[in-house]
Amino acid sequence: MKKFFMAAAAVITMTLGIQAQIPETLFVVGSATPAGWNITDPTPMTAQGNGVFVYNGPLYTGEMKCPVTNGKGTLNPNNDWEREYYMPVTSGTEIGKNGVANPTIYLSATGTPDDKWNVTAEGIYSLTIDTKALTISAEYKGEIPPAPEECFMLGAATDRWDSNDPATMTDLGDGKYEWTGNLSYSAEDKLFKFCTTKGAWDKVNFLVPAEVNYNGNVMQIAEGTYNLQKCSESAGTLKDWFFGLTSESLNGRYTVTVDTKALTVTVAAAEVEKPNYDHLYMLGLVAGSFDSEKPLEMKKVGDGVFTWTGTLSYDTADDDNNHFNKQFKFCNKIAPWNEEVYLTPAVVEDATSYLEIEKGTYDLLASSEMWGNLKDWFFGLKDTFEDGSYAITVDTNTMKLTLSDDAAVEDIATDSASRTVTGVYNLQGQRVASPKGGMFIVRYSDGTAVKRVIR
Repeated sequence: MKKFFMAAAAVITMTLGIQAQIPETLFVVGSATPAGWNITDPTPMTAQGNGVFVYNGPLYTGEMKCPVTNGKGTLNPNNDWEREYYMPVTSGTEIGKNGVANPTIYLSATGTPDDKWNVTAEGIYSLTIDTKALTISAEYKGEIPPAPEECFMLGAATDRWDSNDPATMTDLGDGKYEWTGNLSYSAEDKLFKFCTTKGAWDKVNFLVPAEVNYNGNVMQIAEGTYNLQKCSESAGTLKDWFFGLTSESLNGRYTVTVDTKALTVTVAAAEVEKPNYDHLYMLGLVAGSFDSEKPLEMKKVGDGVFTWTGTLSYDTADDDNNHFNKQFKFCNKIAPWNEEVYLTPAVVEDATSYLEIEKGTYDLLASSEMWGNLKDWFFGLKDTFEDGSYAITVDTNTMKLTLSDDAAVEDIATDSASRTVTGVYNLQGQRVASPKGGMFIVRYSDGTAVKRVIR
């Protein structure tokens, strides 16, 4: 009889879990916990010594289990959830105002099967787990006091969708909150809405558009001030509505300001730091490279003014059909594509990604992935363009590009026996044959360039 009892105990041990050392840490995770289903940052329990851990705080109606570790998973790099857990012997064991229905727990090596406790009554609890005795106890302490209302952001703009873990906004005081970041249009266009506290979706108040005009759940907007409405599941008014942009052309960096008293949100373009233009580089067919880490450097001829001279041809092509007539654009440094500031045409042809040009001056647009307004646009050439030698001049001060003939001009001065003037340009980068009465950029045979007043 004694042998039979020992054998049965061994079977129970194998069924319930594994034998292990006392853990150094223990956490609670799940929809019933403050961290929600955030396995890399679950809610910690406090070690009491001798394998006992305690959690004192709010639990919500929902599910929970107890991982031994936090952070990225170590057992399986493709599955953060595969780790050791303390779980209920019976999945769905209830935790409520009367405590725990079954106090027996076990240690699972991988979290499979996915056994969880079911919290049936929201409230403040004192939760105790004894990892040596393999038991759990819970004491209901009372209702959760109302959280002070703040403002948090949810949606594609922050890539935060869980109201248990929303994006924090800056508290400006007097009920105003601010966030600055990139807004980018998409077909779904669910860029942002707000919640006034952290917690389960059916327990918090949301601030959403007062009305929608797209897809039945989005208010598409541009810069301006818009009305908000407060809604919640508990009040029976929940609306899963968001703000979005009216089109991709508005992609950029914005400051979003919420006034929780007036129930308004204001969206304004955020100032971006002017990039450094100590150097300028060319990309495209003319440069022989579309790689921002291997661009062609242009010649600096003045403060923020750069030139390139060479042969241009409409028929220039490479082995990639996607590069058709993408002759040139510019970047401000040698760096990965998402760390660049690009100078492109201010507008492009309909249904294309390039602007066909001939000799003349054109507006430039500065765009960047860092600013949320990246445009992969190029300058192209008209099919009537005459092949030949040309000069491309970029003035980053006026944000202008000039395409001009690279015809020789007569020398207007000789500074010394060692160098002669090879070209004179106005401040817009246009070559001038007979300069007089103003400031010009003078290029010399040794490659240098200076600004000079010519009378």
